[in-house]
Amino acid sequence: MQRTFGKQQAWLQEYPVLLAVSTGVDSMVLLDLMLANWNFSRQRLAVAHVNHQLRPESVQEARFLRAYCAQRQIPYFQANWEPTLTNVEGNARQFRYAFFQSIMNEKGYKVLLTAHHSDDQVETMIMKAVRDGQVSALKGIVPSQAFADEGQLVRPLLSYEKATLYNYAKERQLIFFEDNTNEELTYFRNRIRHQVLPILKEEQPQLAKQFQQIANQVIHREALLEELSWEKGKQLFHPSDNGWSITLSQLNEHSKLEQMYLFEK
Repeated sequence: MQRTFGKQQAWLQEYPVLLAVSTGVDSMVLLDLMLANWNFSRQRLAVAHVNHQLRPESVQEARFLRAYCAQRQIPYFQANWEPTLTNVEGNARQFRYAFFQSIMNEKGYKVLLTAHHSDDQVETMIMKAVRDGQVSALKGIVPSQAFADEGQLVRPLLSYEKATLYNYAKERQLIFFEDNTNEELTYFRNRIRHQVLPILKEEQPQLAKQFQQIANQVIHREALLEELSWEKGKQLFHPSDNGWSITLSQLNEHSKLEQMYLFEK
């Protein structure tokens, strides 16, 4: 895995990188892969950690990570989140990414890495499909996207299953921490992880690979539709003082499906 990762992600050496680390197995594996493959200078790789203050153990985990980075002379940034009473997952996520963005904009890091893996991808696709009922939900977690000031958010572990990450951590004797809240069925994602995925994987051992193929197909088709609709939209829609104007006679020259898609966009 180490050699494959190094070849696939060699381009990262060209940019200052900020790595989001939770101290879980996923992000500790990603951090080890980065350090094992390249000799980053002190200013080219940094670690960002958010203490969500939802568990007593989080203080110890943050202390461990700070010491880990200090020992290796890796710049370390930490923020503490004040938990909310409702929408905990959504609010925590919003806080994390705002924190990461502020570091990148202030310190000049151009790439943010997160340790999402293929099991995360399957969970996310199922969650979004159930909640949203939209085809676009099947994009799942995209491998990369624009982020911060002219930066990128990249998920380099998206093609690896969680079991592979555990095996790597065992081989490298990495220290990581398990979040016991990941076992609680209070959260929708955890119910999918523990009650749905095992059944699906038993039926189809290549489940993660197939879901990633679906995600890639949806991304490519959306990109094509976006390109085509942009050209047609420029001909049909025109900015006005109150919003947008459209010539109905031109609109009626297009099929009902095209009209529906254009209005959705």
